[in-house]
Amino acid sequence: MAKYICVMDEFYDYFLLFSSFQGFFLAFIVLLKRNNPQNVWLTFLLVVFSLYLLELFLVKKNILEQFPYLMFSTYPSIYFIGPVLFLYGKKLIKMRTFKYERAMLLSIPLLIYVVFIPYYVLDSSIKINWGWYSNDVWYFRLVRLFLHKFFFIGYSFVFGLATIYVLNTFNRIGSKQEDIKRKYNWFKIVLYTFTIFMFINFLYWTFWTKYFNNSFFTLFVGAIIHFLIYTIILKPDHYFYSNNQKKAYKNSSISKEEAARIAQKFLNSLEKEEPFLDDSFDLEKMATRLQVKKHFLSQVLSQNLNTSFTKIVKKYRVEKSVFLLTQDKERKRKIADIAYECGFRDTSSFYRAFKEIKRETPNNFREHL
Repeated sequence: MAKYICVMDEFYDYFLLFSSFQGFFLAFIVLLKRNNPQNVWLTFLLVVFSLYLLELFLVKKNILEQFPYLMFSTYPSIYFIGPVLFLYGKKLIKMRTFKYERAMLLSIPLLIYVVFIPYYVLDSSIKINWGWYSNDVWYFRLVRLFLHKFFFIGYSFVFGLATIYVLNTFNRIGSKQEDIKRKYNWFKIVLYTFTIFMFINFLYWTFWTKYFNNSFFTLFVGAIIHFLIYTIILKPDHYFYSNNQKKAYKNSSISKEEAARIAQKFLNSLEKEEPFLDDSFDLEKMATRLQVKKHFLSQVLSQNLNTSFTKIVKKYRVEKSVFLLTQDKERKRKIADIAYECGFRDTSSFYRAFKEIKRETPNNFREHL
């Protein structure tokens, strides 16, 4: 039994090392591409994971004792995980983040580093004798338990919930909505697993164990790195722009920032002003409303929202009809009248659009209300 435990412990150590190098390699590949802005946050996340695993390996092999000035140098970086997950999630759905928002979210992990400056400046011999990573010194043990159990886990859990909320409530429209669900399912898997994992670990460390044990978390981090490698190999287009997308951006006279601004303005106009209720509403009228050229608007919809003007307007009209049908519980209104009110020119096009998007006819939808 003892031999088995020793073998498993050795396997665990080298799993940390292997996962760390894999994470660094993946971060290098992602950064090397540099053709997708959201990958900056993914690279940051991978580097944080890899540094954390590497330091733990050096600690377990007693290698870090030879370089005591490096002790605890990467640990505070794990407090970036929650904020970076949140920022990466918003970037995936092309939701704007402001500079002050990023500064506020990233300031707390930086403060953790500031708090531990007194530890960093300690004499090397004192660091070795005290042993931050052991449970021998009661002061370090209490501080470490507080940081891990009540701060890191709670802090990360809150950011996990916040990211889930943003993804679930940000109602993307047109074909882009389905494309996001298909394209970024891997992120939702990681996010939900991470949030549940943090909650379970809080319960475990609170009710079943006296000391913090980071084995579960490190195994989870290593699993995330290997999962990302697996998804990048199978679905590289989920992370990197295709050659056609890169060429479109390169040849376009409109900047990415301006394209994002136009896309957001377009969505806001549809949400608040509902110009699509006019059956004569078309791309040219919308371009005039937004004060942009028609071909620029078409390009923005294609590149930023992965959809076309026709599809996005059809989606909004169907969603409006769903709202009106839901409100008309007594069925006083004819379906045809609702179709015309939502901007459809005839009932046949309305029925086709409704069935395409909702996977059922308006009549069936009304029956199930």
